[in-house]
Amino acid sequence: MNVAGIDPGLTGGIAILDDQGGSLLVDDLPVHWLASGKKLRAELDLASLRQILVSTPIDHVFLEKVASRPSQGVSSMFRFGHSAGAIYGLIVGVQLSCSYLLPQKWQRAAGIGPSPDAARQRAAQLYPLAAPQLTRKRDAGRADAILIAHAGLRLLSHSQAAA
Repeated sequence: MNVAGIDPGLTGGIAILDDQGGSLLVDDLPVHWLASGKKLRAELDLASLRQILVSTPIDHVFLEKVASRPSQGVSSMFRFGHSAGAIYGLIVGVQLSCSYLLPQKWQRAAGIGPSPDAARQRAAQLYPLAAPQLTRKRDAGRADAILIAHAGLRLLSHSQAAA
């Protein structure tokens, strides 16, 4: 069984894991750059994400359930919510089953708190072959995606054992 975990947002990540303890893919979410006035801004590259989702057999996708935070601005939260919704729409559009996971739930399943460094360290412990892709602080989205997929695998195996 292959499970994808997605940490949404422009700095998020995607991980596809198998139920044998292997990582099939760990990467940043694909983005492209668009001119916005005199600046360039990142936009989610949905065509590339679609290619990732359809090129590897995936049995289930686990997407982090995101919410607004008081410290973030209105514009950035709108863009973040738009990205998360676009990812969900894409998952449904390519006919993959999807479940949301609250951050607290996947963090508890991984045995960590909300610290990004804790996620990178724990993901590297659980999936040593992915460790070279988790060395930078900006790899936190990748680590979150691994741990989201890991928690999803645990949930699916528990539900199948109970059935």
